Amino acid sequence: MGEEMQKGWRISDLSEIADKIVYYHELANSAVKKLEQFHEALRPLVEAVEKNGITHFLQVFAEKTHYVVAIKKLGDAQFVQWSYLSEGFLEEIYLSNNVNKTLRLFVIKKNYRILDETIEKTRNSPSMKNHLRLYNESIQAFLNGLNDVAVNGFTSVFDGLLTEVSNNTTHKLKERITPIVNKLKDLYALDNEEYAIVTLIFTFSKATDLFSSFTDFSEKEPSWLNRHWIAHGRSVRKKTKIDCVKMVFMIYGLLLISELVEKYDETKEN
Repeated sequence: MGEEMQKGWRISDLSEIADKIVYYHELANSAVKKLEQFHEALRPLVEAVEKNGITHFLQVFAEKTHYVVAIKKLGDAQFVQWSYLSEGFLEEIYLSNNVNKTLRLFVIKKNYRILDETIEKTRNSPSMKNHLRLYNESIQAFLNGLNDVAVNGFTSVFDGLLTEVSNNTTHKLKERITPIVNKLKDLYALDNEEYAIVTLIFTFSKATDLFSSFTDFSEKEPSWLNRHWIAHGRSVRKKTKIDCVKMVFMIYGLLLISELVEKYDETKEN
């Protein structure tokens, strides 16, 4: 009798594990598709910044070129930003030969308050309701120096949030950013809020493009945060504090973009 119960327990246990594996596999596939939809929606703005910014403004508007180069460097470093960047911070990034080091000094050593506020704003988002426990545990791991554990948790939270963003949101993103894309031929025509939106969308698109990029496991692990390697348990690169900060900012960027569309809908209705 004891052996039968033990055998039955094992079968039941394996069945539950199998169900979980299927669930997370489906969740991962859904997240990848959602990221593809986001990138498609954001592509017009990203291309407009790159094409109009780098070629034309190098010769004409030096200070605006600093902005274009700086947000490109932030995106390439997977650092999502959402505000009108101060001249001092822009200049630091523009001149930096090691963006990760500059960001580490800026966020972790000089402006930790920005990280604290971002964590709290993310926690308070209604969209985080289903993911708050894992997010809080990931934050706790980060604060305790368990960066690898934290990054794994943040990746799951990001994937979960993505699956809850409707196709309608990505469709309306195109509608929201079209007027800004049209203005990008003259960066001086943008107001501060539009600069902030350009910064958010450009850095988010660049950061998540790298995050979702596919490289074969037979190749060397990418030096950047890559969900394909992380989600499949193949990442062995030691994660750092700034990696955790990037994940927090990426999650917050996703929430902000969703809110951006909601506010745009409310404006249209009024």
